[in-house]
Amino acid sequence: RTERDPEAHPLDMYWYYPLVTVNDRYQGDAEPELEALPSNLEAVQHVWRSVQKIVPGTVRLYECEYTANSFGTEGHPHHDSPREELRSRHVTAILYCNNQWRLEWAGETVIFNERHDIHAAVLPKAGRICLIEGDPLHVARGVSRICPEARRVLVFKMWRED
Repeated sequence: RTERDPEAHPLDMYWYYPLVTVNDRYQGDAEPELEALPSNLEAVQHVWRSVQKIVPGTVRLYECEYTANSFGTEGHPHHDSPREELRSRHVTAILYCNNQWRLEWAGETVIFNERHDIHAAVLPKAGRICLIEGDPLHVARGVSRICPEARRVLVFKMWRED
């Protein structure tokens, strides 16, 4: 368990690298920090501009992170915002970064409905962007034991402004 993820199991280990974040996720704007990233990370800026084009309306970025999960690392169902009354304005964009992904490797992003039934499951195919609107309960499922690499994603967390 960590301050960032108090519900995580103490044996869960994954690679997490915050690229940009703000102190106050409800008011802060991380886009200036994202635009100031070093030139070797300009691909992240390019992806952010693409995300802005596919998300309807105006959004404000509060966090961008790069994560990797390998076999034995299990996610846990969660909401990105602890404030239920604001979840309808929340949007998460997940870019799957592996060069290839096979069905038998698992690692799906699973999105649940209000009854905790599976609403959608998204395979982490190369270059796919998954938009999660309204901050429903969701989880990154673990990869299978035959998966030869970590499941890598670039995540943008934002609020709708309109």
